[in-house]
Amino acid sequence: MNSYLDLAVEYNRNHRKKNRVIIACIAVAVCLVTAIFGMADIGIKFQTEQLKRDYGSYHISVKDIDANAASLIKNHVDVAYSGWIKSPPSVEFEGKEFRVVGGDQEAAALLGLSVVEGDYPNGSAETLVDRQALNEYGWSIGEKININMGDAGDREYRIVGVYNEFSSLKSKDKHALFLSFEGVQAIGLSEPSDYLVMFKDNVKITKATSELQSILGINEEQISKNTYLLAVMGEGGSSFATNLYVITVILFTLVLVAGCIMISNSFNISILERTKFFGLMRCLGASKKQIKKYVRREGYLFCLKAIPLGLIAGSVVVEAAIILLRELNPTLLGELRVFQISINGLVAGIIVGFLTVILSSLSPAKKASSVSPLAAVTGNLKEIDKSSGSKLGYSKHIPVELSLGIHHAFSDKKSFLLMIGSFTVSIVLFLGFSVFIDFSYLAAKPMKPSSADISIYDPTLNERVPHELLDKAEKIEGVKNVFSRKIATIPAYTSQQHLSGNTFVTSYDDLQFQWTQSTLLNGDIDIRALRAGEEILVESESDLKVGEHMVFQTELGSFETVIGGVLSSIPFETKEQIFSKVIVSDEFFTKMTGLKDYSILDIQLLNNTSELTVESIRKAVPETLSFFDLRQRNQEGQNAFYTMAIFAYGFVAIVAVITILSIINSMNISVTSRIGYYGMMRAVGASAKQLRRMVLAEALTYVVCGSLIGSVLGIILHQMLYEKLVTSYFHTPWQWPGNIVYIIMVGIIAITIISVITPLRRINKLKIVEAINFSN
Repeated sequence: MNSYLDLAVEYNRNHRKKNRVIIACIAVAVCLVTAIFGMADIGIKFQTEQLKRDYGSYHISVKDIDANAASLIKNHVDVAYSGWIKSPPSVEFEGKEFRVVGGDQEAAALLGLSVVEGDYPNGSAETLVDRQALNEYGWSIGEKININMGDAGDREYRIVGVYNEFSSLKSKDKHALFLSFEGVQAIGLSEPSDYLVMFKDNVKITKATSELQSILGINEEQISKNTYLLAVMGEGGSSFATNLYVITVILFTLVLVAGCIMISNSFNISILERTKFFGLMRCLGASKKQIKKYVRREGYLFCLKAIPLGLIAGSVVVEAAIILLRELNPTLLGELRVFQISINGLVAGIIVGFLTVILSSLSPAKKASSVSPLAAVTGNLKEIDKSSGSKLGYSKHIPVELSLGIHHAFSDKKSFLLMIGSFTVSIVLFLGFSVFIDFSYLAAKPMKPSSADISIYDPTLNERVPHELLDKAEKIEGVKNVFSRKIATIPAYTSQQHLSGNTFVTSYDDLQFQWTQSTLLNGDIDIRALRAGEEILVESESDLKVGEHMVFQTELGSFETVIGGVLSSIPFETKEQIFSKVIVSDEFFTKMTGLKDYSILDIQLLNNTSELTVESIRKAVPETLSFFDLRQRNQEGQNAFYTMAIFAYGFVAIVAVITILSIINSMNISVTSRIGYYGMMRAVGASAKQLRRMVLAEALTYVVCGSLIGSVLGIILHQMLYEKLVTSYFHTPWQWPGNIVYIIMVGIIAITIISVITPLRRINKLKIVEAINFSN
């Protein structure tokens, strides 16, 4: 042993069991940060792929340029792919809208279009079509079709292939022809062409765009940016992206602080247990500076063991998330490599590991260096002497053990601030990360039980769905549920509030009434009374109350009924001026209007239903109605929601782990630091029950103070993050997070009570003399 610092190595070698807690805390902190940054990396990749799918993978679009300018762009050193694209006005074919798009093969790829069968069009008389059009019209590859192009007249095209499906077309019962750029130019219409550009990786897009603008001599109005994609890449300069980076910095800082508190508590326990050791070092001539250096050396040694463990554990968490995401969203993330390393996560984990240990060792190092040689003889820090001047907590109206517990909490200001700081940071972290849950629900709305796979109606609502079609659809194999709605604007008035005017009335069947239970605010949903027309449901925005009478006036007479329930919302919109949206039963709607046919018919299919079922339904639908296939859109939305939910709840779960470990460590240090004092209390006759109540009183004092401060600061942070992340993007106003605060409070109280059980048992197992001289 060449230096006194080598004692740290010897101590670690001979006290491996004691050091496990500190190493575990550092490893957990590193693991959590590695997992957070690793999952954030995956989140950015997912969001990027989602935006590429929705808006295309090009970065900028340039219009009003000639072929020479396009050639300059294509050959620019920073450009990876580029191509022409043009979109004339939509046309009609047999009553259905057909979009017309044409472009180079590279431009098609930049828009997310790929040929799944056949070949890409070559020349002016070839086209790609969507699979749905192929099936609906009985076309086949190689067949020629005649399309009226409006002002350009009739044109004949040969179908050369089928492109991948787009939910934006299927869900709106629309189709699209995709021509070559030569083909779309041959139509001869005056619509301008756009030149799509995708830059190479690691190119500063803003700088490269400015350079192209300077070379070509064009103005900013000629350049359009793929705003959403550039924003997630950090190149868009959007306020949303800026807000996202601010949020990341804030939450990273909070995680760092939480990690510091957690590790610092473990260090403090180690220092308290070795009071005599540091006192003996002082007796042998070690200076305060040398003691501090020794404690920091111990911290570095802990890092060498804990950081690799944390990095491995964090990487395993990330890999588990990747596997789960690949299963839930194979369309977007199916090509995501299972075994991949997040460099950002590893670097962040290493930095946080060393940084938290360095910061966490400052207070314990100072405490260790302050141990006097006298402490080497007594083996105690005599914490009780520090509190002699404080009167906080003493009261004649509560039992003495509770009074002492409260008094202990306030007796040492530094300890008190550290303890409530631990609770405060935990609550603030939880409230901060909970915003991501709200964001995930709004960004990718989950499917509701009432979501239809197929919807049949006339978009103009001039034509109605024959009621016989409902019976036909129910008999088709593979159909799970069929439900219908009738819609009408009906004049009405209320007797109590004297409101009158038009109401937007929608009919529901029994199944839809059952689904409505989740949105009920007041009253009840009595299906018998609803079917009889004795009751109706209204939305909360109308300010109508349960029990009020409403009278509808139709050509068949006046119909009086009672408001039986108030719903949080009714998911149908109208442009007409109304004073309330109303839901009635199908039977009562028919009684008032005499209408038997429906406005909308929705169908839900069984899982893994074949396309033959869909085609059977399509053939039964009259040509005057539109057939909306919503399956792909629903699946994409559900996959997106599951993906975002994994990130949101994953982050919250990580914060929960930090919170639990932080509270356990905080209470452990609090109880351990007073073991000698509790030994004295037992020596003068205190029972185990009194000690338990004393410790719980102290712990709950920390909880109450920390929770009050944490809730105030956390709610302020929650509002700020919500407005920056959610309100600025979805225009949804912030609401008081009462339920979240309640859950946090109950959870923290439960964790605190549980966390003192183990140290209390340890105290009770120690003999009185051992407890008094515990740090020996």
